[in-house]
Amino acid sequence: MKTDKDPLISVIIPVYNASKYLEEALDSVAQQTYQSYEVLLIDDGSTDDSRAICEQFANRDDRFKVFQKPNGGVSSARNYGLDHANGQYVTFMDNDDYVYPDWLAYMAREIQGCDVLICNFTQCFRGGQKLRNTSLRESIVCESKEDFRKHLGEIDYYCYGAVWRQMFLKSVIDTYHLRFEDIQYEDILFSYTFLSYAKSIKKSDFEGYCFIHNEGSLGHHHSYIAEYNWIKRMEDIHLSLIRKYGVHDEAYLRRLNNRFAIHAASYMCKGYYWDTKLPFRARQQRWSTIAHDPWFRNMKLSDVKSNGRKMIMFVCRWHLHWLVDPLLCILLKNH
Repeated sequence: MKTDKDPLISVIIPVYNASKYLEEALDSVAQQTYQSYEVLLIDDGSTDDSRAICEQFANRDDRFKVFQKPNGGVSSARNYGLDHANGQYVTFMDNDDYVYPDWLAYMAREIQGCDVLICNFTQCFRGGQKLRNTSLRESIVCESKEDFRKHLGEIDYYCYGAVWRQMFLKSVIDTYHLRFEDIQYEDILFSYTFLSYAKSIKKSDFEGYCFIHNEGSLGHHHSYIAEYNWIKRMEDIHLSLIRKYGVHDEAYLRRLNNRFAIHAASYMCKGYYWDTKLPFRARQQRWSTIAHDPWFRNMKLSDVKSNGRKMIMFVCRWHLHWLVDPLLCILLKNH
């Protein structure tokens, strides 16, 4: 039952050629026990039956609103949704996932007094096989500088980006003019940019969202590996947060080094893969860019967990990339 006190929640769903799974996704939203919500279906230039499916839901339930725009990618679709959202809170959903009936009800209750709520989620392969998630035993709330200093590492570890596992206070988005950028891992960058402005954060172990692993999604392509501009932006945000709250958690800092080593190694190897292969000079420039990056110059190689990535970072630090270039061309050409 809807009450006058229930805040309006805007659910933004970018839609692009998703007719195969879209009805299941939208059905799961329509079955929410929470009633005060709007669903913004942003048809990003679909060429299949996606728009017709969206219109069917809009005709049955006026909380479902259909918007059509030329194809511009997921960032522009989400931004279009933000421009038209009326809710006090905003969350997102992918067009091929589904949510459990108490998804919005739980988040609407738990986000009260906070700028952002970060929840756990279920992971499944298409067909039902469930994957195990790393879970918290209890919720975390950060409302003061001391809270952030103490818990930022744990919040960061469990946050790591996906906007569909979060609910955001819309006024923060509007105040700081936050929007998604046309860049790899756009949702992670948006999430951490929001995190840098948030004054209160809550992390919950609630699993109301089911993320479906589909073959052929963008994340399976080498083209989706982050470029250096994304890596540098993320470094700057983390350095700002660490300094702002005086974080000295050594375990957290080691995890950050390992995380950025993963992205740096992937960025350098991207120039060798068959579908993202670059000329020799461009490959060498990637090595040089990372070698001169301040974060990587100060990184302890012992913090890098994978031996393969540790070797790549060693080669980069000692400027031996010209020596291993022919070998990587052979090893990674069919990767």
